[in-house]
Amino acid sequence: MKAILGAKSTKDAAADMVKNTKLTDPAERKRLAGVSHDELLKSTDPLIHMAVLLDDPALKLRKRRDDLIGALETSASEKIAQYRLQLFKDSEYPDGASSPRFEFGIIKSYTDRAGVAMPAASTFGGLYYRRDNQGPYSVPQRWVDAKNALNMLAPLDFVSTIDIGGGDPGAPVVNRAGELVGVTFDGNLESLPAMYLYTDEQARAVHVSTAGIAEALRKVYQATDLLHELGQTAP
Repeated sequence: MKAILGAKSTKDAAADMVKNTKLTDPAERKRLAGVSHDELLKSTDPLIHMAVLLDDPALKLRKRRDDLIGALETSASEKIAQYRLQLFKDSEYPDGASSPRFEFGIIKSYTDRAGVAMPAASTFGGLYYRRDNQGPYSVPQRWVDAKNALNMLAPLDFVSTIDIGGGDPGAPVVNRAGELVGVTFDGNLESLPAMYLYTDEQARAVHVSTAGIAEALRKVYQATDLLHELGQTAP
């Protein structure tokens, strides 16, 4: 960290890197894609220089982590799987692995670990709750300009009781009629223990709504050709 920051604060160092990097230029990224590894290591670009400084320590830390707990995680997972099989017998289903897997669930709100009631869906209106777009999570100007055109009640993301696991992000979410209504991209923090034991009390899969995707493509990005290709012709 001292090599990366020098005498600067993390805030100043980050600002300096973002200001002086050339990686924002597509032509520069294209040029770098064609240079040798040795030449890349000699780059004076601040972001590349930071990556070079981080690479070796990161590899060493990964090896240390694998040596210390990697084998333990593997053996522990095997034991937990064996215990689960003893407890649940034939009702225990295998992980998706390399074969397709269907999951069933319902869209349902929940109370998070802090005792706060969480809705089953977020809306576009939630993007704009900060006064004058203040704060570190500012909405891009394109979205600020499109605010009045957007349906503030349109669903953006929603959660369900579907039990997801590694490899599931990107999976389609369909309703009973077989219609695509969302795309899975994550799970909430309360779903992390589901790797070992699932309960629908708090664990939720998180999906981006196809209605939200269409709303953004239509009113923010004006991607009418893409919408037409997707069969979304409604205004």
